[in-house]
Amino acid sequence: MQICFMANYKTTFFFNELAKKLEIDGYTVFWTTVNNSLYNYLCSKYPKERVLLINKECIAEKNIQIGEFKINELIFQDRSLKHQQEWASEYLMAIQKPIYSFIASNQIHLVLGELTWAHEILTHRICSSFKELNCIYLKMHTIRMPYERFAFFCDEFESKIYAPLDNAIDNNYKLLLKKPTYQILLEKKDKSSKKEKKATLYNKYTKIIGDDNDPTIIVNKFERFKIHKKIKLNKFTYKYIKKIPLKELEGKNFCFMPLHKQPESSIDGNGRYYEDQFTNAINIWRLLPNGWILAIKEHKTAIGDRSYFFYKKLQSF
Repeated sequence: MQICFMANYKTTFFFNELAKKLEIDGYTVFWTTVNNSLYNYLCSKYPKERVLLINKECIAEKNIQIGEFKINELIFQDRSLKHQQEWASEYLMAIQKPIYSFIASNQIHLVLGELTWAHEILTHRICSSFKELNCIYLKMHTIRMPYERFAFFCDEFESKIYAPLDNAIDNNYKLLLKKPTYQILLEKKDKSSKKEKKATLYNKYTKIIGDDNDPTIIVNKFERFKIHKKIKLNKFTYKYIKKIPLKELEGKNFCFMPLHKQPESSIDGNGRYYEDQFTNAINIWRLLPNGWILAIKEHKTAIGDRSYFFYKKLQSF
């Protein structure tokens, strides 16, 4: 069987370890990437013809669109392309034929990747639309219950698991009270020195990691700086938003609504058309019986994503 992995920053190295095991078992592994540095890394590990680079340079090849894949929808939900719409549509049209041809010519039966970036979702839609490819795209995702397991989702909304988990779960399995990885990383980041934080910010907002043909990178330094300054301002003003302790809700009728981190595939991708969390909150509030409270909790890693006025407007209801 031929398997293709969608390279995606650090997960590429994890997928590569899996790929090495699969090749020992007789599978042939292929790769797709949008990053030049990762392309060179993968070409050093695999034959060059097994690695497809679909970066912005594809636009120059003037490839024609091979199907209707809701390009506007893909651009709107992509955290990078939505800031670079002057070429985003051309890019997503240009990479369709190379992706199709790569899968068809290599008789790839399975594509493993995420469904966060627009090119990943586009690949999923190509696999689903052209039955003659005889190829399926599975989103490989860690799950928390049971802990330290993977689920393979076969649809964009992560509602269908490709294979049942019955055999993977021990009947004696106990739920573990463990912090999610993002929480551990956030606490570690909070404890880092000022020097380390400044270095991280400099790299994140002034340097381009990889190359400026990577569509997942916002190339314009001014745009990245503007986004960063907005986050800093939002974090500063968040402390002036009045919050209530949990004990004030005791004995009262309330509906609990946790906000999602955004941008994030779970809401911008899976929750598309309902990604406006302010509108969602107001619509839930409208449905509440008289005298009920809508209690909203901000996501710890999302502090800075929303403005002071977002919360003040919510509190006016």
